[in-house]
Amino acid sequence: MDYTQLLYFSIPSIVSVGLCIYFFHSHNKNEENRRAFLLSKSYNKITLPTRLQAYERLTIFLDRINIDKLIKRVPPTASNKQSYLKLLIENIEQEYNHNIAQQIYISEKCWEVINISKFRTIQELTTICMDESIETVKEYLEEIIKMEQQTLKSAISYIKADVKLLF
Repeated sequence: MDYTQLLYFSIPSIVSVGLCIYFFHSHNKNEENRRAFLLSKSYNKITLPTRLQAYERLTIFLDRINIDKLIKRVPPTASNKQSYLKLLIENIEQEYNHNIAQQIYISEKCWEVINISKFRTIQELTTICMDESIETVKEYLEEIIKMEQQTLKSAISYIKADVKLLF
C-alpha cells in the first residue's frame, strides 16, 4: 500500500472526526447556554418580586420625605425653627434607616440617586432654616412648602426607568 492510498483513506476519516468534534463542541456550548438561561429564569422568579418590593419601598420613602407629606406627618412641637428642622431631619433619617437594607436589591446608581435626594432635601431644609429673615416656625413652614423638590421627582423617574430594565 503506498502513501497516496493511505492518504485517500485517511482524509475522509480525519474530516469525519473533525466534524464530530465540531458538532459535539457546538452541542455542548448550546446545552450550557440553555442551562444558564434556565437557571437565570428560575433565579428571576425568586428575586424579581423582592427587587420590585425594594423599588416600591424606596419610592414610598421618597414620597414620605416629600415636604408636603413630611410636614403633615411631623407637626412642629415648639416655636423654634431650629428645633423643628432637627425634628424633620430626624424623621427623614429614621425613614432612611428603615429602608437602608433595600440597597442590596437595586442598582448602585439608583441607590446613589436616592442618597442624593435625601441629602438635597435635608440641605434645602437647612438652608431655608438658616435664613435670618425667617424667624418663626410658621414662617419656616411657609417657606419650605414653596420648595421645588425637583430632585425627588427626578429620583422617582429614575426608579421607574430602573424598574423597566427588569422586564
